[in-house]
Amino acid sequence: MNKIVRISIKLLIICVAAALALSVVNALTAPEIKKLEVEAKITALGKLVNNGKADPESEIIVEGNDYVSSYFTINNNGEKLGYILYLKAKGYGGMMTVMASYKLDGELINAVLMNNSETPGFGKKAEKQEYMEKFIGRGSDLKPLPLFSYEVEEDVDTVTGATITFMGVSSVLKNGSDFIKGGLK
Repeated sequence: MNKIVRISIKLLIICVAAALALSVVNALTAPEIKKLEVEAKITALGKLVNNGKADPESEIIVEGNDYVSSYFTINNNGEKLGYILYLKAKGYGGMMTVMASYKLDGELINAVLMNNSETPGFGKKAEKQEYMEKFIGRGSDLKPLPLFSYEVEEDVDTVTGATITFMGVSSVLKNGSDFIKGGLK
């Protein structure tokens, strides 16, 4: 019995020390992580506006939507040109976030893959601008966004072996387009 109590006390001390160390590390790194996330969002906003401006301070939070978590309005001299949506998608490696800009009719202007855990060499190709180019100019009623790689006329070598990533990105971009067409006008 005495031996069990000693081992239990030692384990308790180890657990308390580990929890304390983790909480200190978290307290020290959390502000820096948040700062880097904000900087990445501001950088993405700069890439996504097309002949307009989106103010990072004017983010509108969306409640109750499975795909859209927030959006920004793109303006040029008081004229509304479109929206930038912060989208959530499910990829091969888990959840990923995409920021995408749209015209008022739901046509995709540009998109940037943000946080993701996709497979290096396959799904990570979605982080490159060339990958997103196959979606740009689509989303309006005249030219819908492709949901499957075989619906893209261009060369699809960049998505070979990464079907789940392609479907995650394409479906969330379509959901973003539908979100705009459904009521943000």
